[in-house]
Amino acid sequence: MSSAPERDSRLGFLLARYLHGEARKYQSGTVMKDVLTLLFAVASGLTVSGIVANLYRILGRRPESLTARGGYLAVMTVAGPSVLFDKSVRHWRAHGGSPIALVIAVAISGYWSFAIGLLVLSLRLSLH
Repeated sequence: MSSAPERDSRLGFLLARYLHGEARKYQSGTVMKDVLTLLFAVASGLTVSGIVANLYRILGRRPESLTARGGYLAVMTVAGPSVLFDKSVRHWRAHGGSPIALVIAVAISGYWSFAIGLLVLSLRLSLH
C-alpha cells in the first residue's frame, strides 16, 4: 500500500509529464500549421472565386432564361466572395459608407472564401 506523500509525488509527476507533453505539442508548430492552413484556405478560396468571377465577366451574358439563371446562381456560388468584396469596397470608396458595413462584408467574404478554399484543399488531398 502506498503512502500519501508517495501518491502525491506520483500525481505531481504525472501532471508535470502531461503538461510537458501538451506544451511540447504546441511547441512543435501545430498552432502555426493551423493558422497557415486557415490563411492558405482563405487565399485559395478567394483566388478560385476571382478566377471564376472574371471568366464569367468575360464569357457570360445577362441570364434571360430559367436555365441561364440557374447557371448564374451556380457561378455566383463560387464567384460570390470576390464579387461581394469588390462591390463593397467600390461602394465604400465612392459613397463613403459605413466602415462597419465594410468590415461585415469583408468578414462574410473571408468566411465564404475559407469555405471554398477548404473545398479546394479537400479536392486536392483526395486526388493525391
